[in-house]
Amino acid sequence: MNPQSEDLKDILVNAGVGTFAATSGWGIYISKEPASPDTVITLYDTGGSAPEYLLDGTDMFRPNLQVRVRGEPGGYMEAWSKAKEVVDALARLEPQTINGTFYAGVWQQTDIAILQYDDNDRPILTVNFRIRRY
Repeated sequence: MNPQSEDLKDILVNAGVGTFAATSGWGIYISKEPASPDTVITLYDTGGSAPEYLLDGTDMFRPNLQVRVRGEPGGYMEAWSKAKEVVDALARLEPQTINGTFYAGVWQQTDIAILQYDDNDRPILTVNFRIRRY
């Protein structure tokens, strides 16, 4: 079983939201936000609720995921629009198997929020999701 960030990265790439490890355009990264390009989407595994061990022997995992979207200097509206694309791709996810793991659902846990502007005047927004997978 992969980290949820790895599996959901594939959903974002397939939806055309960004390109994995791109050095220009909207790059998608896992666990570490690079210094460049300016426009990046970074997925962070952020824990969640304790797993449930069901009587039929199935293990149900309930992790969370935080997505950070960083825009170009002063590019708040573009970054917010990209964060909305992330929400549209993940929060409407139909139950499916991704890389061998069954995802029963992904739900938006928080609204899109501005976290800060970095030292280069790039807006950083976040949105959080809760997940149920088997």
